[in-house]
Amino acid sequence: MDSNDSGRVISGPTNPMVTPLLTDHYQFTMAYAYWKASKHQERAVFDLYFRKNPFGGEYTIFAGLEECVRFISNYKISEDQIHFIKNNLPPSCE
Repeated sequence: MDSNDSGRVISGPTNPMVTPLLTDHYQFTMAYAYWKASKHQERAVFDLYFRKNPFGGEYTIFAGLEECVRFISNYKISEDQIHFIKNNLPPSCE
């Protein structure tokens, strides 16, 4: 994206199998912790990373950043997904 695209709407991810539920429980736990601490309206920074080079490699070339930006820009959780998350959080969560 260049500086002339500042008002452009970014379309959604190209892979329909990529949904907000395609994550581990930790991410929802941290979102809940931010909400409980009244920090849910504050800006937060998270990393997109992997732990080990795949296939026994020694270096990695990162590709697909645009797809990541599409996902984040269009991140929405449906009512069904909210229901699923609520049912899978520990009973102590509100």
